[in-house]
Order: sequence, then C-alpha cells, then structure tokens
Amino acid sequence: MKNLTPLLAFLILFITFSSCINRGCPPDEKVGEFDLTDINKSFNPYSGAEKLIFKNANGDSLILKAKDGKTVTRDQICIEEICTETKIKGNTTCKYIASESHRYLFGDDAQTMLMDLLFGTDNSQKNAQKFYSFIRVGFSKGNYITSAGKITDVHFAGNFDQETSILNNFLVEKISVELNGKTFNNVLAYEDQPLKYYYTKEKGLVGFSDPDDTWHLDHIE
Repeated sequence: MKNLTPLLAFLILFITFSSCINRGCPPDEKVGEFDLTDINKSFNPYSGAEKLIFKNANGDSLILKAKDGKTVTRDQICIEEICTETKIKGNTTCKYIASESHRYLFGDDAQTMLMDLLFGTDNSQKNAQKFYSFIRVGFSKGNYITSAGKITDVHFAGNFDQETSILNNFLVEKISVELNGKTFNNVLAYEDQPLKYYYTKEKGLVGFSDPDDTWHLDHIE
C-alpha cells in the first residue's frame, strides 16, 4: 500500500495540471481606446457618399463610388501579452487598445477598378504603447494590384523607423503633377510600374494610370 502513495500523488498532480491546460487562456482584455487623430483625418476628404468622375485624354468618363460608404471599426492593438496556451498553435491573449479606423472601397460598376482607402493606427513595437497613424491606398485594375501609404503622425518620443510599419510601399510628396494637361498641386504619388496613382488631402484620388490609359479627376458629385 505504501507504494501507491507516490503514484497517487503523481495522478493528482497530473489531473490538476491537465485541468489548468484545458481551461486555456482568459479572453482578451480591453484597457482603452485610441481615436483617429485630427492630423490623420485631415488627409481624408471623403464622406463615403461621393461619386468620383474621372476622364482620360479622349474625354471618356469613369465613375467610382463607395458602395458601402464609410466603414468604421475598432481594431485590437495588443500592448501586452497576458497568456499563451501551452499547446501546439496555442492562442495568445492580450491586453489591447481598441483603435478606430475608417475604410472606403471605391469602385466602378463593373468592379474592374478598385481603390481601398484605409485610415488607421498601429503599434510599432511588440508589448509596448508606441503608436503611429497612417493612411494606406490600395489600388487594383484588371490583373494589377498594389498599395502604398504615408505615416501621418507618430505618438511617442524617440526614433521611429517607418520601414518597420505595416506599409509595404510609401507615397512620395510632389509639388505638382500634370495628368492629361490638368495640374494638381501638393500630391502624394505612387509611381511604381505598372500602376501609378495620385492623391491629395483636399480631393483624395486625383488620378491614376496603367499601361493602357491615364485618368484624371474631372469633378466630384
């Protein structure tokens, strides 16, 4: 009977440990909110109800609309990992900030040309509160797709390497751009091949081109 005591102790310990594992991690814990900043919002001229009318050099028209208007969400930015399940591909839960983002998906009726416009905030460092805000313009036409963005403001002191951000490419500031004989000033440009597109704080998307054609913003309704 004495030999059963170590075995019994082991079984009790095993059952207790297994019970702890099976309980898993607690849910994510919201500890605050982060709204879009005025600086970030100053890059957004849209309400989501607009019709953007573009023309090419021949005078043909192309109309882009945001079918779903403006989409407002709260994204979870993890600032502290609080638990990781002790199993293969176990979930990790966090204390998080609920970060406001605004999104617009503009397209033509045939959905052959789309602009995915996102205003949001992210964390530059794991388990920290080093936030930065950004605008990202995703663009697709036919078989071509790309995206580029700009860091609008940084919310912490010290160095920030924008190459570590969620942006893959960056918009370049230009004093002016001429498209089909029409000039636009203070432009954010992405001119990598095969797609090029141009954006301003005042009017949003003002032009784009692919290997077949160039379109400029004629007016907004």
